[in-house]
Amino acid sequence: DYDTFFTLTFPRPATAKTTQETSEKTSEKILKLLKINKNYTISELSKKVGVTTRSIERSLYNLQKSGKVKRLGPEGGHWEVL
Repeated sequence: DYDTFFTLTFPRPATAKTTQETSEKTSEKILKLLKINKNYTISELSKKVGVTTRSIERSLYNLQKSGKVKRLGPEGGHWEVL
C-alpha cells in the first residue's frame, strides 16, 4: 500500500546565476589575485577562487584574448595584468 506516502514540493529560489555572470566574477577574482602575486599557478588560482583548473584556464584564455593579462616567459614564467 502506498497510501502512507506523501509528496512535498519546495519552490526553487530564483537566484540562479548565468554562466556569463559566473565567468565574469571568476575573471575578476583572478585579476585581483594576479595583482597580488603574478606567479600564481593555475592550480593555486583554482584553489583560491574555488573553481576547477579548467575553469581557470578558460578564464585566463578569455582574459588574454581581451588584453587584460599576458603570460611572460614559458614554464616558470609569470602573469602580467595589463
